[in-house]
Amino acid sequence: MLIHNAHLGYCTNIHPGDEWDEHFKHLRHNLPLVKNRVSPHDHFGAGLRLSAAAAITLERKSEFDRFASFLSDHGLYVFTLNGFPFGRFGGQRVKENVYRPDWRSAQRLEYTRNLGRLLARLFYHCPAGNRPVCGSISTVALGFRRDFTCPEDYEAAANNLVQSVIDFRKIKEETGFTLVLSLEPEPECAIETTAEFINFMNTYVFHEKYRRKIEKESGPTGENWQKTIREHLGICLDGCHMAVMFEDPRESIRELRSAGIRIGKIQVSAGLQADFMRDYGGQREALNDFVDPVYLHQVVEDRNGVIRRYLDLPEALEAIKNETTANPEDQRRWRIHYHLPLFYGDGFFKKNGQRVDGLQTTAPYTSQLLALHKEEPLTDHFEVETYTFHTLPAELRNMPVDEAISKELFWTIREMSQ
Repeated sequence: MLIHNAHLGYCTNIHPGDEWDEHFKHLRHNLPLVKNRVSPHDHFGAGLRLSAAAAITLERKSEFDRFASFLSDHGLYVFTLNGFPFGRFGGQRVKENVYRPDWRSAQRLEYTRNLGRLLARLFYHCPAGNRPVCGSISTVALGFRRDFTCPEDYEAAANNLVQSVIDFRKIKEETGFTLVLSLEPEPECAIETTAEFINFMNTYVFHEKYRRKIEKESGPTGENWQKTIREHLGICLDGCHMAVMFEDPRESIRELRSAGIRIGKIQVSAGLQADFMRDYGGQREALNDFVDPVYLHQVVEDRNGVIRRYLDLPEALEAIKNETTANPEDQRRWRIHYHLPLFYGDGFFKKNGQRVDGLQTTAPYTSQLLALHKEEPLTDHFEVETYTFHTLPAELRNMPVDEAISKELFWTIREMSQ
């Protein structure tokens, strides 16, 4: 749906299904419910998550036509795709495998090419009044950080990303639709922050050798070869990820504007924050409830200005297992990559019926990011993304998933409209 000329939806990675048939079953059930709650009288946009296998299935004319009819019948449209998880996502152990295959591989390139073709086809089915100016596809920020060990790894990824730029330019020439591949920095990715993304672009992508590659495969561009890259390759800002990395949102936006980097979309999400104020034991016990076997929950600690990193929440908890109380002068904060519903307020988590002091969400950070958009538009694609709903502690899953999604969308609408 349109909120002040920006498209807002939610990412369907919250719904199960790596194979298209299963995922479509959950879409048929949930998308109309959310639409009727949030946008009963207007068209409603969705951020579609497709695995590589699902994308291949949806390319079949019969499957595509069935999905397009479903969208039309229910007043729905797709304006963005989530192309981050290539394969299995949710239900079983994912952890670091969510980043693989990475951007060094031909598999990742071909998967993204398929997504580009699909999104362009879906644009033909967008209602005329809601048809986006461009389509966005979010993707992994190269790959798992520990897999990228030398400059050659980054060069290989850059080469495939430029090939995607060429692919998307050809799609634009054929269809008239502009697609933006948007890398999503995340803790423990090869690119974790806005600054690292800009550095990667300047070091590996805006390289003279790619002038020749773009001109050879797409035709002469004169001095505009970098403009071609900027048009089709940008960044996806995730509010949870930025908060976990302790980024200053205003400074990050300033740096992106200065570098001429396009923001393909913003994922409206919040993470988990723990401020260790008194009793480590109580907070540690509560945080244990957020350990899950499916996803990585990276932790970044700021302790009196000193940053320490943990790959996953169990590792961080192990590091403080023998600590009991906090020194009053000790300022210790964890930010944890665990997507939490945006509407959770203060005291959202209770253990044994008692509020756990010091646990909160990073939703105020996300509010800052949206406030910057209100000052000067950042993008026209916004996507609520709380894919971890099904792994939350049981007492936090006290409503149907469609109701939780709707409440997050209402929260976002309010923040974008104030």
